[in-house]
Amino acid sequence: MPNELTEDDSRAYGVVQAFSLILAGGALYAATLLSYRGGEVFLGLVQDPYDRVVWLGVGMGIPVALCGAVIAVQATLNRRWDLLRIVATVLLVGNLAIPAAWGVLWLIRHA
Repeated sequence: MPNELTEDDSRAYGVVQAFSLILAGGALYAATLLSYRGGEVFLGLVQDPYDRVVWLGVGMGIPVALCGAVIAVQATLNRRWDLLRIVATVLLVGNLAIPAAWGVLWLIRHA
C-alpha cells in the first residue's frame, strides 16, 4: 500500500503538477531563445567578436533545458496517462532536444 499523495487524494497535487508544466514550458522557451541566437553565432552566420551569445547559449541554455526536463519528469510522477502527462512528455522531449541540438551544431561546425 503506497503512502504517496496522488491527485485522487488532494486536488492541490494536480495544481502543483500543472504549475510545473508552466515552469517546464518556460524553461523550454528560454533555452530555445538562448540557443537560437547562440547557434547562429556558433556556426558563423552572425558575427559576434567575443562569442558572448554562444557562451549564453551553452552556459545558460543547456542547464535551463536540463532543469526543464527534470521538472517535466517530476510532473509525470504518480499520474495516469491523461492530457497533463502527455504535455509533460512533450516538454521533456523538447527540453532534451536543446542539448542534442548543440551536439548537432558542434558536429556541423567540425565536419
